[in-house]
Formats: sequence, C-alpha cells, structure tokens
Amino acid sequence: MTTNLLGQPIGGYPAYTLSLQQKRQATLLYHWMSLDYLKGLLTMIDALIQGADVHLELAKRQGRDALIANPRWGVRDTSANWSTHVYPALEDFRKSVLKDIANRAVESYEFTGANQCGHMISPPWPASARATSPACCAS
Repeated sequence: MTTNLLGQPIGGYPAYTLSLQQKRQATLLYHWMSLDYLKGLLTMIDALIQGADVHLELAKRQGRDALIANPRWGVRDTSANWSTHVYPALEDFRKSVLKDIANRAVESYEFTGANQCGHMISPPWPASARATSPACCAS
C-alpha cells in the first residue's frame, strides 16, 4: 500500500499509519530537500569561503606558512593546502547547490553533496575521541 506524507492512502488502498521513525525520516527528507534549506546552505558556503579568504590573506602577509611547514608533514596545515585542495572542493560543492536550487523549478531532486562536504571538513577522528580531545580541537 502507498501513502502520501500525511499518511493518507494513494490509489484506493487501505489506510496505512506511518511509524514514529518513518514520520521523522519524512520530516528530515522534506527539510533537506526544501528550497529554504538549500538557500541557507549556499549562504553558509559563501560565508565560509569569504571568511577563509580573509584569514588566508592575513596568514600570507604575516608569513605563517614558513613557520608551520616542516620536513615530515610538509605543507599540510598551510594556506597553500587550502588553495590546492579545500577551496576547489568548496567551489564544486557551491556549484552543486546552485544546480539543485535551479532544478527545484522543474521539481528535479538529487544529492547536494552535503554529506561528502561534511566528511571533507569534519575532524578525522570518531565522536568518542572528540570527547577527550583538547578544547581547541573539539567541535
């Protein structure tokens, strides 16, 4: 039997009640696919890119990269790493969100890449390890 999001039967089938978990999932899917969510996500991506640009320019003027780079780890935590790896990934993510916003006009829905971008910018350790990490590293 098929029901709509309100639990009303579609196509003359008997009524079907959604479980609490199914209702929560439908609510989350509706929120994540909404145009307002995508516009807010685009605003956050733009703010992240612009804010990082300001900090990177300051780091460049202060010559921080020369102090951070070392023979063992190379330039992993430097502004050069940002411009080589992170900035292009965020720009691609921004383009995919713009595409999704444009596709809403024709009711076309697909992945935004938010999960992949979240993995890219989140710490590489599990939540249990974050609880014991120093305050400067906790998210």
